[in-house]
Amino acid sequence: MGKLLKIVLSIFAAVTLTIIIAAIVLPFLIDPNDFKPEIESVAKKYTGRHISIEGDLELSVFPWLGLSTGKISLSNATGFGDASFAVIEESNIKVKLIPLLSKKVEVNRIVLKGLSLNLEKNKHGTTNWDDLIHQKDKKQESVKQPATETPAAEKDQSESLPVIAALAIGGISIENAHILWNDRQAGKQVELKAFNLKTDSLAFDEPIGIDLSVTMLSKKPEISEKILFNTDFFLNKELDNFSLKDMKLETVTFGDNIPGGEIKSRLSAEIALDLTKQLLKITGLQARVGNLDLSADLKGKNILDNPIVEGPVKISEFKLREFLEQLGVTVPAMQDSKALNSLSVQLNLTATQNSAGIKNLIVMLDDTQLKGSVEINYFVKRA
Repeated sequence: MGKLLKIVLSIFAAVTLTIIIAAIVLPFLIDPNDFKPEIESVAKKYTGRHISIEGDLELSVFPWLGLSTGKISLSNATGFGDASFAVIEESNIKVKLIPLLSKKVEVNRIVLKGLSLNLEKNKHGTTNWDDLIHQKDKKQESVKQPATETPAAEKDQSESLPVIAALAIGGISIENAHILWNDRQAGKQVELKAFNLKTDSLAFDEPIGIDLSVTMLSKKPEISEKILFNTDFFLNKELDNFSLKDMKLETVTFGDNIPGGEIKSRLSAEIALDLTKQLLKITGLQARVGNLDLSADLKGKNILDNPIVEGPVKISEFKLREFLEQLGVTVPAMQDSKALNSLSVQLNLTATQNSAGIKNLIVMLDDTQLKGSVEINYFVKRA
């Protein structure tokens, strides 16, 4: 028994030593840049587009099997100009080598730097990525099994394929991305600049920290908006239960049409979504726009089939005149200069796709109190 154990350990040590030696030697023997023409050819075959690899490719083997790239660009669709559809200035992805032997995939942080996307729709409603979708459909059609093959045979074939037992990603980083959306059919153009996204390790049933920052520019209307977003995102293995914990959204909007040149807003909430039970829960909702503060706790049911959202909503007392002036609304002259000084609202909201109801409405405007209810039974008739 002892002799057999020594033999097994010797074989294991030899295999391990071979892997380590290969990991050290291979990067010196293999230059991934020699395979650029083959990579570009395969990409052309599967996308119908030309891929240009301008930067150097760097290969690592142990303990991470990885590839780092310099600048890579993907050509645009025919009829959409000479500008590239997508450009990546630098990327990095690594997969841990040893776990692959047990069908586990452990991916290090995926890093994309200087990503640039040029998204466009022409006047006929065709986008510059439609051909990529159709190209994918053609490839899937070409690899379909013959009609004579039985479902049982297909099942046996699928069971014979290697199955990845686990997938772990150490996070995603997108640094300084630029996305341009030009809708020539609607005459709208939106530009996202300084887009930065960073996530924690991606795992089921565990909090995934998400931090996002971006500046959005719009032509019609001509405004710019700085956006900061962060939350802890939860997702279960069945992909039917989501939640956002400690979600915070802050925006600053700039524009010549905005009174004072800018307006600040922030939103925080806890959101839970159960697709199986079709339930939505929004708790601790706090929103602030200018000097207006809104709070709510909302519940939704039948959110996929026939959504109904209900719950209490409160607008805390605020200075109405000041708020209207922030929005650029001219307040008419009043006999009492203190009129329109304060406003607060409380209500219970019930909303569906086609109707809305407000019950237990209490409005306090200065020294005047208003109570009542409002119902809109059918949005289409606007009554």
